[in-house]
Amino acid sequence: MKEHIIKLIKEHSKLSYQELLDLICCESSELAEVISQMEDLLIFKRGKYYSLIDGEKLVLGTIVIRNDHLYLKTDNASYFVSDEYFDVVFDKDVVVAEINKNIYRDEVRSNASILKVVKHSNTEIVCKLSKKVYRGKKVFTVLDPNSNYEEIYVSLKDLKGAHIGDICILKLNYSKGEMYANVLKIIGHDSDIGSDILALIASSKIPYEFS
Repeated sequence: MKEHIIKLIKEHSKLSYQELLDLICCESSELAEVISQMEDLLIFKRGKYYSLIDGEKLVLGTIVIRNDHLYLKTDNASYFVSDEYFDVVFDKDVVVAEINKNIYRDEVRSNASILKVVKHSNTEIVCKLSKKVYRGKKVFTVLDPNSNYEEIYVSLKDLKGAHIGDICILKLNYSKGEMYANVLKIIGHDSDIGSDILALIASSKIPYEFS
């Protein structure tokens, strides 16, 4: 059925779920199960319509951060990504993106607009709580060397007892293109002996607690 769905969408450019159901003539539950296996890998839903991730207009690729710039790497090409997406992606995130072609000084240039993050490479990050407050949210200074963030804002209700100077592991949550964070674990205080070593170990995803 997957091949049939791909063929139909290619022929019609885009199709809604109901249109696919009418064309394939199968049980709705059967179609729903197959589409769930294909979505964000072979097909992408925008609004109520499915389009093919064809490797030309829509692509599946991996985010690469190099020299403070974002790029999208696919099997066949590399595309520039606007810095505006720094707030929603990490290095090595897998995303669905739309490729846009622009003319710059008589040269055709391609860039990618991120439509959806399919898989985040990072769900936890090591930070230290600083004194700054922004729009009612306290600021964590990021200690994780693998992050492209410098600071992360956390609402007061999500501090879980953390105080200024505490080094914590934050849980990152992504919803509708925005990132939220809450304190998952307090490692120690910045003044504690060895806290910098624990922070480095935690950032490297190496277990630092043993039974």
